[in-house]
Amino acid sequence: AEIFAGAAGKKIALLNLEDSYFPYLAARAELEKCKVLSFSSNHNSQAEYKLASIDKTSMELKIQNHNLIIALPDIPSQLYMYLLVALAVAEIAEIDIFAAAKRLENYTSYGGRGSTIKLCIDEKNITIIDESYNSSPLAAQAALTNLVSNPTSARRIAILGDMHELGEFSYNYHTGLAPYCVGVDYIATCGNEIKVLAELLPESQHLFHFDHAEDFDIAHFISKLNDGDLILIKGSRGLRLEQLIQRLKELVQC
Repeated sequence: AEIFAGAAGKKIALLNLEDSYFPYLAARAELEKCKVLSFSSNHNSQAEYKLASIDKTSMELKIQNHNLIIALPDIPSQLYMYLLVALAVAEIAEIDIFAAAKRLENYTSYGGRGSTIKLCIDEKNITIIDESYNSSPLAAQAALTNLVSNPTSARRIAILGDMHELGEFSYNYHTGLAPYCVGVDYIATCGNEIKVLAELLPESQHLFHFDHAEDFDIAHFISKLNDGDLILIKGSRGLRLEQLIQRLKELVQC
């Protein structure tokens, strides 16, 4: 909260209304003479900026007194709130929010942050959801939720790596992913900390475990694939799981 002491100029604090620390942060901001504005995914909230509604192709945002409807860009759904915050900042900065919203419609995820990669290996067409850049409990939960809710008729496969820097909470956060794995057909795990999750998975669901990206048995993995499989790859930065994607790309044959 000390960051508010350094605020200058218009001195505006844009805070997440759904954050359990919102009352504390808002009070600290007001002590520093900051104007407090809030954002929320709850359309019934009192936030100045909120997600009003969302469907398969578009989302409606409430930006102060303006209602904006924008086509959904090709990004993971957990990033939709980022679009709301971006437009909130644009409005605060007195940027044309309608022009900004139009630009955001064309935004696409980039490598490691939810981009999709289509490959053909051994006459099998597969789609990779590349979330290899990093991982955290909330991000992993969201990624698994999106994988399970994907309308594909093909199998859903996840390669999940450690979530680092969780300290004494590591065990609870890794085992806490188990409910989010329901609906995923097969899961491979990578790292030391995520072994506790692997132990909870049914044998029929857990493909295999490997300690480091370099240990990934790519031939064995490919042998398990079917045409059309949808594959999520997610883990902390230190695991460098992007190496798996690069190795798969090197095997493209069709």
